[in-house]
Amino acid sequence: MTWYEQIKAARKKKELTQQEMADVCGLTLRSYQRIEVGAQWPAFPVLLSICTKLGIKAVNIR
Repeated sequence: MTWYEQIKAARKKKELTQQEMADVCGLTLRSYQRIEVGAQWPAFPVLLSICTKLGIKAVNIR
């Protein structure tokens, strides 16, 4: 599973929308969507926000 598939799977497991995640991270919906399809690698602070909200460790993202 790719890093972006891990993020998407964790979000779905928590039953969160992409818009909710974008709001938490201070991103536009489109920017968050690009992260989830692997078209954009998030800046480290954004990655930490995503991982914190989803309850996953950033070091486990590969």
